[in-house]
Amino acid sequence: MDYKSEQATEKESLSLLYEYTNEFININDNSFKILIDNKNKKQSFYIQFEYTEAYPNEPPIYKIVDGKNISETLKENIEHQIKETIENNLGYSMIYNIVENIRTYIFEEVEEKSMYDEMLERQLKSNELDINKELDETTNEINANENVLEVKELCEEKYRVTEEEFNAWRKEFYKDYLPENKNINNVDNPTGKELFEKGKFDLAEADFEDGEAKWCNEELFCDIDLNI
Repeated sequence: MDYKSEQATEKESLSLLYEYTNEFININDNSFKILIDNKNKKQSFYIQFEYTEAYPNEPPIYKIVDGKNISETLKENIEHQIKETIENNLGYSMIYNIVENIRTYIFEEVEEKSMYDEMLERQLKSNELDINKELDETTNEINANENVLEVKELCEEKYRVTEEEFNAWRKEFYKDYLPENKNINNVDNPTGKELFEKGKFDLAEADFEDGEAKWCNEELFCDIDLNI
């Protein structure tokens, strides 16, 4: 196959087809670019092609340039569409098929994410990464604290208190402390019943409030009829 002749014929046909609408721009003998424009979505870009020595038996070199309102997701999808078209047309002149397939895809594709949606998606991913980082730091801190507790040394065995020693100390403590506490409670704080039983309850020492005795005047109750 005469690759140069095949390439020249295809390039001339493309220029005649697209040049009158200013969609075809020649770069050099082996390179050119064709405009893809969607006025409804205000999206546009060029696909720049470069022939290789063995084209069309091998793929042309291509890239998307001069894009307007083209998201990264849309760009990746376009490149995927181009790759599929090349695989299906390898061995034949394919530039026209590539351009028209991409035009159809651009005009019919209505589910593409907007740039705003992509920004929100990136923000959510960023927030997830921050949360995961905080969780990792918290986990590492907990593990570090556990390691400190694990490696902390106990005091020497000769300074440790055995269970028998503690029980002996407790018995001595209660023996010395409880009788004294009991005497204090019984002597200094006798109950009313104890005072009455010992005959030490004196009405003269009855309730006082602010230095004055409380009086019970029986005359105040003389007119009360208890037989209601």
